[in-house]
Amino acid sequence: MKLSESLRKNIIETRVGAVVNKFKFHHRRDTLFFEDLLARYVIECEKEGFGEQIMEISRRWMLLYFTVLVPSPIKRIPKLFLLNSLMRKIWNSMGLIGDYHIEKEGDIVKIKTINEAITRTVGVNKLTVGFHMGIMEALFGLKANALSIRQDKEHCEYEFRLEGTLMPVAAKTKECYRTLNAMQPVEGYTLKDVLKMKLIVMKDDNRMYFRNSPISPVENTLFHMIGELNIMPENMPKISYEFFKEIVRKDADKESKLSLLKMLFQVMGWGMVTILVKSDGGIIIEIRNPPHGLAEHDNWTYLFRTLLGYLWLVDRRLRLESIRERPGSVSCEYSR
Repeated sequence: MKLSESLRKNIIETRVGAVVNKFKFHHRRDTLFFEDLLARYVIECEKEGFGEQIMEISRRWMLLYFTVLVPSPIKRIPKLFLLNSLMRKIWNSMGLIGDYHIEKEGDIVKIKTINEAITRTVGVNKLTVGFHMGIMEALFGLKANALSIRQDKEHCEYEFRLEGTLMPVAAKTKECYRTLNAMQPVEGYTLKDVLKMKLIVMKDDNRMYFRNSPISPVENTLFHMIGELNIMPENMPKISYEFFKEIVRKDADKESKLSLLKMLFQVMGWGMVTILVKSDGGIIIEIRNPPHGLAEHDNWTYLFRTLLGYLWLVDRRLRLESIRERPGSVSCEYSR
C-alpha cells in the first residue's frame, strides 16, 4: 500500500500538530523531517570521526523501538517472515525503503536493501548500519557485529554475526510513551490539508516533498538521542541554515518566513507551534504537545538548534539562549 493510500484510508491519521501511524500491530505518533537535512548532519558527523557514535545512536533507537513498541504477539511471528513480509511492506508504504530482504544461516545474518532512506541521499553512512543492528538485536536477543558492509545510493548489502550479551537500554514504558504523545483535537491545518493545497506534494516514488526537498516519517526517539549525545552542536544550526536557505524564498518578508516555519513544523507532527517576536528582536518558540521519545530522558537540543538555523534567515544575530520544558510543552528563547 502506498503512502497516499494510507493517508486516504486514515491508516496514517493527520491531526493538528501530529501524525499518527495506525498500522494493525502498532499505533504510534510519528514526526516528519527533511531527509536531506538529517543526512547532511549525519555525514558531517561521520566525516569528523563520529561515525561509531552515530551508529550507536541508531542501534539503540531501533533496539528500543522493537523492544517497546512492537507487541509481544507480533514478535512471536517467525522473525524472518516478520521482517521480509510485514516490516518490508510498512517501510515501503512509508516511502522509507524500496525493497528489503533478510536471510539467516546459523549466527550469520545477511540483509539486502534497495533505495533505503539516508543512504539514497549520501551513500556510505553508519546511521543505517546501526538501524539494521538494532532491529536484529531486539528480535534475536544477541549482539550484532558487522562483518561486511557494501553501500551505494541504490543498493546495499550487510552481513552480521549474532553473538554476545546485550546491555539493557533505559526506556520509558509503552504506556508512558503513549500518554506523553497523546494529542487533544484542536482546529488548524493538518498534513492532509497542505497536501490538498499542494504546499507539500506526493510524488510517484511514494515520498512527500516540500519544494523538491524530500520529507520522511521518523519515530521521534532518534532526534532526542542525537540531542542527548550533542555531537558538534555548533554545526547543527549552520547545516540547517544552509539547507533552508536553498528552499525558503529569499524575497519572503520576516512575517512570511516565521509563518512558514510554524506551518511546516506543525503539520509535520511536531506539536502546536507558537512563535513570539519580542520587542528587543528576540524570538520565543513554544511547542505544546511536543513529540516525546522512547529513551528515558527527552532532549530537545537538536530540534531547537535546527530551528535556530531557520531563524537565521530572519536574523543572523540570533543565538540559542535557553530551553525550558514544562508538562505538556517545551519552549526555547533565542536572543540577539
